[in-house]
Amino acid sequence: MLPEETARSKLKFKGNDRRCLECDTDMSNRHASARFCSYPCREKYRNKKGTLTDTVRERYCLQCEADISHRHINTVYCSMKCSVAYRGIAAKPDVNKECLNCGKDVTQKRNMAKYCSRSCRGMYTARIHRERKTAALSKQATHAARYNNPDIGKK
Repeated sequence: MLPEETARSKLKFKGNDRRCLECDTDMSNRHASARFCSYPCREKYRNKKGTLTDTVRERYCLQCEADISHRHINTVYCSMKCSVAYRGIAAKPDVNKECLNCGKDVTQKRNMAKYCSRSCRGMYTARIHRERKTAALSKQATHAARYNNPDIGKK
C-alpha cells in the first residue's frame, strides 16, 4: 500500500499545495502544521522578519558593571552575589527551634524545620498516626457502647 493511500496519511498530510515559506520547496510529505522544510529555513525566515538579529545588544551587570551580553536576554546580574548585594538582601539568620519528637535544638536556616533528623520526623509521624488511630478506635467503641446498649432510652 502506498503511503498516500493510508488513512493516517490523509489525516497527517494535507494536499500538494504546501510550500516552505523561505525557500518555496514542496512540503507535501511534511506534517500538516509544518511551515518550513528545515530548521535553517526557519531561522533565515525569522532573521528576515526581524525576530532574530545578528547583533548582540551590550548589557552590563547592575551591581559590578561586568559584561553580561553573552547571557540570557533577561539576565541583569552576573552572579547571585551581585544580585544579593544590589538588592540589599541580608543573609537569613539561623532559626533555633526544638525538635517536635525529641526536644533537641534544631538550628537551620529554614523556618520550616521541625525535626532534628529524618529519623525523628519518621518516629514523630508514626507516633501521631498511632495516636490518631487509637483515638478513632476509642471513639468507635464509645459510639458502639452508647447506641448498641439496650438500656439506653428506657426509663
